[in-house]
Formats: sequence, structure tokens, C-alpha cells
Amino acid sequence: MFWPESDGDGARHSLDQLLYEARRTIGASLTSGTTTLRLDPDVIASDVADWAAALADQDLERVVAVYQGPFLQGFYLQGAQDFERWVESKRTEFVTQHRRALEALAAQASRGGRVTDAVDWWRRLAAEDRFGSRTALGLMRAMVDAGDRAGALDFARVHEQIVLAELDSPPDPVVTMYAESLRTSPSRAAATPNAERITAVPASTVAASAPDASTPALGPVSTQPGERRRSRVPFRAGAAALVLVPMLALMLVAIRYRDMAPGHQHGLPNARPGSAQDAAASARRPAARGTKNLAAYDLYVHGNDRLHQRSDSGFMRAIAELEQSVALDPNYAEAYAALARAYGTASTFTFSLSPTDRDNMHARAVAAASRAIALDDSLADAHAELGYLLGLGHDPLASISELERSLALDSTVSDVYEELAKAYELADRPDDAVVAAERAVSTDSMSAAAAAELGDALYYARRYDDALSQLMKVVALRPPLRRTAFYLDEVYLVKHRWKEAIDVMRPDTSDRNSRGLIGYALARSGRERDARRLLQRMLATKSTSAAAVAEVYIGLRRYDSAFVWLDRSFDDHSLHPMIMGPLFDDVHARPEFRRVRKRLGLPPG
Repeated sequence: MFWPESDGDGARHSLDQLLYEARRTIGASLTSGTTTLRLDPDVIASDVADWAAALADQDLERVVAVYQGPFLQGFYLQGAQDFERWVESKRTEFVTQHRRALEALAAQASRGGRVTDAVDWWRRLAAEDRFGSRTALGLMRAMVDAGDRAGALDFARVHEQIVLAELDSPPDPVVTMYAESLRTSPSRAAATPNAERITAVPASTVAASAPDASTPALGPVSTQPGERRRSRVPFRAGAAALVLVPMLALMLVAIRYRDMAPGHQHGLPNARPGSAQDAAASARRPAARGTKNLAAYDLYVHGNDRLHQRSDSGFMRAIAELEQSVALDPNYAEAYAALARAYGTASTFTFSLSPTDRDNMHARAVAAASRAIALDDSLADAHAELGYLLGLGHDPLASISELERSLALDSTVSDVYEELAKAYELADRPDDAVVAAERAVSTDSMSAAAAAELGDALYYARRYDDALSQLMKVVALRPPLRRTAFYLDEVYLVKHRWKEAIDVMRPDTSDRNSRGLIGYALARSGRERDARRLLQRMLATKSTSAAAVAEVYIGLRRYDSAFVWLDRSFDDHSLHPMIMGPLFDDVHARPEFRRVRKRLGLPPG
């Protein structure tokens, strides 16, 4: 984990040296044990251990006091993806426990008649959970109990403004109705209309998934001054909306984000909405099997509503509902899988997210999918989602493993075969990509996406005429399948059919990826001056992807600059399987390309 470039003996020696230096500097050993190392609590304290002890003792005020912020905020290990997934999983777990503790303290204060304390606890929870209707109702009711009806109405107004501004949707009707009851019938306002009353969260529930105090975790709940700062936005449950505003007002289902850029297709494990396959999948997967909490199940159903996929605000609503579902039942595997899918969708909104925000959303998606698998390893959807996310995170071998696991559990989902084909392409396994794409077509013979993926896989396998023949089957679709233009362009370019290559991409000149292929075509067809002009415009545009810039430099045969931008394409998530295709054979032959393969976890080639 810590020395991936070393073999086992070398890494063990490095660990020995690290422990020796720590003992020499501090004057005592920080760890106990030999084969398995643990922090020695007699030598070094851990706030995670303190947290676990407070949970075990059901000392909720201490639980809240120990929690100082997101787990390992600001700490980052380069190239340690397993560690990152573990951190995100723990971060989510601690956030949930902290919120439950706050809610339980508020309920205890209300039962004890300490109405001012109840308001204070609910306020602290509302600061963490800005969009939750349950939290909003809890605070408003506490304020009414404390005699501050005007304050409750003020909070309702502010809550509505925040939800409208950041989620682009109205607040939960239950909150609106309760506020209206305060305005119109103050004497009856104590009864929340059409909603069950907020109930206390037992301390035993807060501590249900507490870490083992006898075996402290790898790091503290919050970092101390002097630790390496992490460049990513820290995780906070419920903060998805903060990084997704502003977005386009409407996204049509027909233009799913999986068609926005080649190689960045989201393998939604479900079939296309409304298809017979979709209905069959829903029938054979009992969504409620993982929970007995009716409220959690209801939120899960709402979060999975296909209508959410029609707009960016719909996805925001789905995230909020699914976050509430897993907060109510942290062992609800299906809800975590659906939340991972929603986070993964949001992480592909390249038109409105910065690279840092996309990293943050992607990390949440990985953590949610990993949590779903940890709870129920038999969930094909969760493995498929994690496989997609790992591919998006430039780990094709791990992606292949998860996607193959998903198909072993459920071999009837065409989309997963499509994602597997893309992972094989990125892993430089073109023959396997063809087999996977053929399975996608045979699984759903009427899927335009599967047909297009087979055409692209045939291109990677250097069967160019077969690829053209296959892609022509979907060229005439209206509205068009956008990826088809990219796949056709690859074939035209590798066959030196420059005019056709430029013409097929012209309608998509606004796309940040298409300009790279146009620039490549201009440069290789002898129009280098036009290619350089296009490159200057691309460099002056902030939204230009690093991979597209690299493609133009490759077309101009300026390889040193191309590799600089290929390195950057890992950071802005614009690198796609196209770079492994035959169009870039001249790049593959250069020794610098070994860096790209190494970052993808592939052998030198």
C-alpha cells in the first residue's frame, strides 16, 4: 500500500526503517505487535479510539465533542486507491454516526423539557444537514416548543431559499405544510401534517457500526496542524448540491451523460428506461430485501425514480433522498448502490464541475459502491457501478475485475458488457473488447449503444472495414447517438480519409473533446497552420480538455508537449480509451508512453 513500486522484501525493509526512525525520534515504540502492527494506546492517543470509546459508552455528548470534522480531512496519499476508498467509507460512516448522535441528543433534551438545549442540538445538526427535511422539521418543532414560532417560520423561509438555490427544487412538501400550519393555525401547529412525528434515535443505533476501540483505525477523525493538506474538497454527506450548481436547466434522457464523451460512459446497470429488459430487471430484483425500515425504503424508491434522470435538479433530488435513506438504515446495501450511481452520474457533469469537485464526487461514488458491496457482495448493480467508477478513475484492471464479477452475478444486462468492452480497450486488450461488445449486442440486439460499442471494439482490433460496416447501422439515428461520430472519426483518421474525418466532427465543434480529433486531422492532412490556430483557441478556453490538447499536439508530432498534456488528462479525467487505439501507434512506440501505461496499471507493453 505505502511502497507500491517496491517488491515485498523491499517494502518490508522500508517499513522497518520507518518504525526504527519513529522509535529513535520519540524514544518509544508507537506500535505493538509484530506481524500485525497496531498503535500502542499507552504511547500515542487517537481520537478515533476516543470516538469509539464514547460510542461504546453511549456518551453522546462526548461523541459530538470528539468529532472535529471530516475524517482525515486534508490528508492524501498519492497512488493509494485502496486507502482512498477506505478513507471515504470511514468518512461516510463517521458523518452518519455524528448526525445520529446530534439527533439523539436533541430528542433527549426535548423529552427532558430542556427546550433550549434541544434547539441548540437541532441547530448544530441543521448546519451539517442543510437540505434534510427531517432535520428541518426537527428544528422547527423544537423552536415552536421553545416558544419561538417566528423563528421557526424564519428558518422555514431560509431553508426554502437554500433548497431552491442549491438544489433547484422546492423543499419537501412536509416542511412547507408545517410552516403553513404555523402561519394559519398556530394552536394546532404542534402536529406535523401528513408526516410522522420525529422520533429519537437510540444511542444504541448511533453506536451500531462503531469502530473497535481496541484496534484504532489508521488515522484520526480530523487532522492536526502540519499534516499534508489535501487539494480535494472534503467530504460532507449532503453537500452534493454545493458542487453541482450551476448546471444546465434540463438534460434529456435521450442524451444521457454516458454519451457526452467517448470513453466516459456510465454503465448504468439497469436497462434503458421503459424497455422490456428494464421491467424484467425490476421484477427479478426485490429492492426492499436489504431493509426493514419503511421510511428508508420509501426514500430509496423515490431516489430511484426514473424521472430524476431528466434533469440535473432531478439528480440532486435523488442524491438527497438516497443519502437520507442510508442515514436511516446504514446497512441498506441497495440504497448505497443507488447512491453510488447517483454520485457517479453527478461526477460526469463536466460542463459545471471543476476537476477538484469531480474528484470529490467520484470519491463519494466509490465509497458508496464499496459500502454496498461490503454489505452485500451479491449485488450485481453495485459491482457494475464500482467497475464503471474504477474505469473512470483510470484503473482498468480493477474495473474489469468488478465488471466481470457483476456479469457473473447477472449476465443479462447489456450495458455492463458495454462498460467491460471500454475497460478492455483501455487495458489494451482489443480482442477481449470485441468479445464483450458482441455479448452486449447478443444480450440486447435492439440497443443502439451496444451496436456502436461493437463498431468501436472492431476498430481497436484493427478490423476497420468491419468497424465501418457496424457503425453505419447507427449513423442514421435521430436524435443521433453522439459517440458514433467519435467512433467513425477514429476509423476515418486511421484510414487517412481526412475530409470525411473533419466533416463528421464539424457539427460537434462545441464539444471539448471533438476539437482534439479535428486538430489531429488538420495537422496530419497537411493543414498544420489551421491546426495551430485551433490549438491556440483551445488553449485560450478554460473548458478545453487536456486529452484534446494532447491529440492536436500528437497530430502536429510535437510529442514532448503531447505527453505533458497526456499527464494532465489524468487529472481532469479527460483521458479515454481512444489513446490506446491504433490511431496513436506512433505515440505507443515512444518510451514516454510507458508513463501512461504505468499510471493505468498496465505492463510496459
